[in-house]
Amino acid sequence: MIERQDNLLSTYVYHKPTDTGYRAVRICSSDLLLKKELDYYRKTFLDNGYPPNVIKKAMRKFELNKNIDRKQQTTNVDTIYISIPYYCNYSIALAKRIKMILDLPNKKIQFGFKSQTRISSLFNSTYRDKKKQNNNVIYQYNCLDCKGTYIGQTSRNVEQRKMEHKNAFKGTGQSRIAEHCIDNKHKNDWNHIILAFESNDTKRMIKESLLMDLIQRTNDRTVYSQKSYELNVFG
Repeated sequence: MIERQDNLLSTYVYHKPTDTGYRAVRICSSDLLLKKELDYYRKTFLDNGYPPNVIKKAMRKFELNKNIDRKQQTTNVDTIYISIPYYCNYSIALAKRIKMILDLPNKKIQFGFKSQTRISSLFNSTYRDKKKQNNNVIYQYNCLDCKGTYIGQTSRNVEQRKMEHKNAFKGTGQSRIAEHCIDNKHKNDWNHIILAFESNDTKRMIKESLLMDLIQRTNDRTVYSQKSYELNVFG
């Protein structure tokens, strides 16, 4: 039977003369209605002369089977977790499409969206005192006679790297700074500028390339150093 009570539908058992009572668990929409049905059957059995201990034993078995059935109903649905990259509405549309294509019975598909690596994640915003850390840096030197600028990166102490650049003027080792100054008869400003810090070698080289593009575009300077990475992020 179905009844409307306060805009809610309640279902309970309609008793036929041949009713056995096993439909009650499946049909009753609440534990209260189910208890009402069980009380009805208990009274019916007593009125028909069944011993109370037999009725109690049967009801206990009935309750046990009811709990097992309900537990099975809640555990039969398996959840499948799928992780996909998040690209705004495209990812949401893709998730809906995958769910429609799979259409698996007794399976719940749960999607998780993961964000992709952003350029901002390469830059550590934690403040560091430049006087206390001179290694794992991206640094800059400017030419005193033109708009030329050199941007480099090193995992070692930047002062040690400066000495290597200076030694290249004397013919020991190679340096783009030395090449620029000797070829153009210019002088270099040896007061370096620390542009960024990064302990990860790959990230540090990527930062170096990004900063080369940024400085050349915004500071009206000509970067003559060589990139460690060629990045096509500035169209």
